[in-house]
Amino acid sequence: MTTSRTDTSQDRDSSGYALLTLALALLAALVGVIQLFPVQERLALIAERGPVEDITILFYAVCVVLMMWRWPLGVFRARWYFSALCILFAAREMDFDKSLFTVGLLKSRQYVGDMVSLPEKALSLIVLVGVIAVVVSILRYEIRGFVKGVMALRASPLAILAAVLMIVSTKLLDGIGRGSVMNSVYLVRPMRVSDT
Repeated sequence: MTTSRTDTSQDRDSSGYALLTLALALLAALVGVIQLFPVQERLALIAERGPVEDITILFYAVCVVLMMWRWPLGVFRARWYFSALCILFAAREMDFDKSLFTVGLLKSRQYVGDMVSLPEKALSLIVLVGVIAVVVSILRYEIRGFVKGVMALRASPLAILAAVLMIVSTKLLDGIGRGSVMNSVYLVRPMRVSDT
């Protein structure tokens, strides 16, 4: 009896590795194919409200649907923070953090000064507390198991780690596209003789 459970667990992990490898290979192939496009078309693909951003939003929605479909209702409710995180990421992709607020949900000027009305400040503060609650819940309930899973090279935690690294890298690339990161790099770049 124990052997069959172990075999099932190993089979599930093997299929997880296969899916993770397939997903990473498809992503690498997609990046390679995009490089064949002319520069203007590449920029159009990754532009704000472009196809890549729309597909990303769709994938976040698919993640929530899969959680609702595959997890028992009790697990889905107990681990509410995962679906909430996907919804937050989708909202961020749609720039709701900027478009729904006078200054921007993550800007300090939203909360200080006289540019924003008191009701909007209160609303933005409630939303911000909700975001913090999601992050704290994930750290509190999932981080220990996640780290153990990564150290044990289990497929699911490795897939989550890959997703987090991709999200961070796309946000950095998004910043480069808007020039904010490049401006920072320019500020710390050593001055050449030709710059003077």
